Amino acid sequence: MPYIVEIPYEDPERFHMPSELTRWRQRIRGSQSRPGIRATEEEMVRIKRASEIFGVFMDGTRILSREEIPEDCVLSIFPERLKSYAPTWCVQSGAIIINQSVKDVLDRIEPDTHQIVPIKVTFRDGIPAEGNYYFLNVTQTIARIIDERSTVSMKSPAYLRDYMEIRWSNQKEHRLTFDPAVTAGRHLWREKRYSYEQIKYAMSDALHDAFEAAGAPFFTSWKANERLYDS
Repeated sequence: MPYIVEIPYEDPERFHMPSELTRWRQRIRGSQSRPGIRATEEEMVRIKRASEIFGVFMDGTRILSREEIPEDCVLSIFPERLKSYAPTWCVQSGAIIINQSVKDVLDRIEPDTHQIVPIKVTFRDGIPAEGNYYFLNVTQTIARIIDERSTVSMKSPAYLRDYMEIRWSNQKEHRLTFDPAVTAGRHLWREKRYSYEQIKYAMSDALHDAFEAAGAPFFTSWKANERLYDS
């Protein structure tokens, strides 16, 4: 059974890195009008473009060009605190950064599938963080959840009819049934029709176990209900 991946906002000390994509923001958005002053047409174009790229960070709707990917990330922590964070973390923009151990697992279990690009990670004083880091963009999207066998429903209002949401009071009561024929060997993906808030990512047993064995968690995850699984 697949695992459902969560980015736990209640555990910011591990998965939400205090950081900024300062150079990327300046390059993509440029200088902004002062408060109270209407943005120029050029500024509005830049803002719209930046917003679209943020959407890709969150939803993986397409492959990003190299120019659209952040080139560096500046950490707002002291170097000794870095080890308390997980090897996969989210920056304030919603972009995902992984370290070498996570990349090694992905390269081994599902090679040449995800957009993984080196990114420079430094502290505020310019000193590089120890290790190698990468920007991760998961664009693999499939529809594997069988709605009628799961505790899910169509979102309301009606204009959101193409989106689904999970209905349960806690994880012990969840019912998610997956179609095993759909994945066809896929290991890390986004569920089609489910927003980032509902299901961040899903992963196979093999990938989950490989992350566990490597001591490189990909955020936190919980196993879908085996009781309703049709093999």
